[in-house]
Amino acid sequence: MEPTIHPQPTRFPGLSPRRRTSVRADPDEIVLRTSRDADGQLVIEEIPLTLEILLNPSEDDHVPQGNPHDRVLSPLKQRLRHHLERRGGWGVFSDLMVHWGRKDLRSVAPDVTVAEGIADPEAVDENLDVAATGCRVRTVFEVVTTRSKIKRDKDEVHNKPLFAAAGVDDYVLVYPVKYRKRGDRAVRCFRLEAGSYREQKADAEGRFLLGSLGLWLSVDESEGLVLVDVATGERLLTGKEEEERRLRAERLAAEEAAARQAAEHRAAQEAAARQAADKARQAAEHRAEEEAAARQAAERRVAEEEAARQAANRQAAQLLLAVLESRGLTLDAEARRRILDCEEPRQLERWSAQAFTVATVEDLWENP
Repeated sequence: MEPTIHPQPTRFPGLSPRRRTSVRADPDEIVLRTSRDADGQLVIEEIPLTLEILLNPSEDDHVPQGNPHDRVLSPLKQRLRHHLERRGGWGVFSDLMVHWGRKDLRSVAPDVTVAEGIADPEAVDENLDVAATGCRVRTVFEVVTTRSKIKRDKDEVHNKPLFAAAGVDDYVLVYPVKYRKRGDRAVRCFRLEAGSYREQKADAEGRFLLGSLGLWLSVDESEGLVLVDVATGERLLTGKEEEERRLRAERLAAEEAAARQAAEHRAAQEAAARQAADKARQAAEHRAEEEAAARQAAERRVAEEEAARQAANRQAAQLLLAVLESRGLTLDAEARRRILDCEEPRQLERWSAQAFTVATVEDLWENP
């Protein structure tokens, strides 16, 4: 906006003014003019700001600006520089005196000047000579952080036709919230068409197209100006923001990798636990099968022993009956049943021992 910006009116690094002359004026409408007296000491004088001073600035005039101005300009400059100067042939300058090389165009010092055809942006110091460098100023940004009519008229009225005559493709006025007047929009974008500016309307997403830069411009009241590359859809960042994003991405990737490793470790542990459980289940099933087989073998042995015992009892009972019959003793059905149903081997042995001596079958029952 002005030739040289100092956030505090008396802060001139490396300079120690001997005296300072003040005038009664609105702090928003003063100029600090520097000079040296006969002794070579620096003199800083406050003088009233006029439109003539703004339109034809001297390198000795310094128009103070506040922090809100810098808060808008600083990220804007850094993002544009980080994006455009990497392309090569672009320069992004702040508060640099631009000389058009034409008698009909006065020199100006916009807040931000974006020029194409700059071989080495670092070589451009305090002045940009458009004719000498052969560059072309593509876009100018002015940040309106004032309610001063003189300053607003410079940006909104007087400089606009000058930039159009100089062939600047896009002219952007930015109005921070604190300094908006009733009816002010956050951003006004003017596009050069047929030698004059036509104010653009934002699209459905609230964006303005800066065609010469290949960028979308919009405003986020919490984040300020938002610039997006039309070709890639990527949001422009400062070098610091890009580094922070890279670090965040690396941190996120590391966290995701750690989470994956933890998940894989848990999965491995769960798989090992399942394998151990499967082995334990298989061992338990094997033991159960062995126990079932042992039970079956034991049951078979018991059954076999019982069958053998019953067979021995039947054989002993039948032998007893044969002895009794051979002796001609009378055996009724009840006596036969009683002998055949006896399951006590010792009883059958005792009866068998007596079978050779008893006179009747009934004697067996009487001498068990």
